[in-house]
Amino acid sequence: MSVVSPFSPPARLTVDCAMGCASTLLPALLPHLSPHLTLNLLNVRPPLCPEVNTAVNELCGSEFVQNSRTVPKVYNGDAKNWADLAVSVDGDVDRIVFFRGGGEGTGGRVTLFDGDRINSLITGWIVRATEKETWEGNKIRVGAVQTAYANSNSTKYLRGLGVECSVVKTGVRLVS
Repeated sequence: MSVVSPFSPPARLTVDCAMGCASTLLPALLPHLSPHLTLNLLNVRPPLCPEVNTAVNELCGSEFVQNSRTVPKVYNGDAKNWADLAVSVDGDVDRIVFFRGGGEGTGGRVTLFDGDRINSLITGWIVRATEKETWEGNKIRVGAVQTAYANSNSTKYLRGLGVECSVVKTGVRLVS
């Protein structure tokens, strides 16, 4: 595992915005990022552009990448290099997958890291890192948030670690 330091070149993360809500959220985040992280945004729906008639999640987005195991179609942005790591969200940004590979352009095969796996790995690490720690005299409790679509095996794994799992509602109607 490598650590980004002030002396190493910036990390680059390519983000597939799926022509959805991330098109508004992520560009606003760019000025606040560390100089050690560069985001390459793809599939950003320009605001108030009726000429862009590509549907949200059409051949792009996290569900497309997860099911096809291929790089999403690129409607706009620089897809010449998929960076060291890429991420794809769905239209309402309640699902995420990280992936590597794919080579040049659209359609290349990818190695996938889905949200359930990422959640399980990070939460498991936090449990192990805090198992002997206390806060104000109390044992530290760890929780994880999942959607109703979470893989049931990931929920079993987390509960087996003693993690409290909460379920949140999903859907674009809940995005504000």
